[in-house]
Amino acid sequence: MVLTRGDMDKKIIEAANYLKKKVVEMENSENTGIGEGRQRAHIKLEELKGVFSYFEKDLKNRE
Repeated sequence: MVLTRGDMDKKIIEAANYLKKKVVEMENSENTGIGEGRQRAHIKLEELKGVFSYFEKDLKNRE
């Protein structure tokens, strides 16, 4: 099965929405203090930015 650019875009959007939801859950977590949860969420967001940036560059190099 060959993935088209449109398929990849949909998968990226789905993944981004899922991860955004998880980050919000981490921020609002009752298991940690609000500040600590927020800090963890922001660290995770920075990691995800790097992952998506690498993924985007990799896709462009394949075109």
